[in-house]
Amino acid sequence: MNSRKVIGLILTLCIVFTALAANACSGSASDAPLYGKGAAYYDDLGSFSYNTDASCLVYEAVDGETDDSGNPLYGIQYREITNLDDLLSRKDISILIYFYSSMASDTAGITAAVEDIAAEMSGSCVVIALDAMEHADLTGTYEIKAVPDFVLLKDGADASVFGSGNYSSWDVNDVTGWLEQNGMTLQQAGS
Repeated sequence: MNSRKVIGLILTLCIVFTALAANACSGSASDAPLYGKGAAYYDDLGSFSYNTDASCLVYEAVDGETDDSGNPLYGIQYREITNLDDLLSRKDISILIYFYSSMASDTAGITAAVEDIAAEMSGSCVVIALDAMEHADLTGTYEIKAVPDFVLLKDGADASVFGSGNYSSWDVNDVTGWLEQNGMTLQQAGS
């Protein structure tokens, strides 16, 4: 084989391997939202769980789900929180805590609305769901008087409490308005 063919083959292989490496790197980074896989807080989360008293609502690719073009589909995944104290002590992320009661039905559909909020706030805020009965110490810390209720921990700053017990009636628009008053931006998921 002459030297021109060898050099051509080496250059071709370099281009192919560079393209493959760039594609692999960009694929893993772009597939994971800022607060999804790869984020520092992700170490405090376990596997999927829909029956735990402490869950993180993560907007991430749904395993095995793709659109017609083969692109991954994203949705809210409930991941068990394995180290709640560590997660709540983080100063590098904003956290929205959704306190609910496992003893009450969700007749107002608040949980579905919280899933929408979690998708819309992906990349700017981590949304966690805590059973108020199992986490009575935290309901006391944040002076939660009624559930469901919400607490915003913005980048380690003082907590802001929605205070659902102070309303004669409220809906998800009141919650999103409160979030926006506290500097949080809601946007369409995936945009």
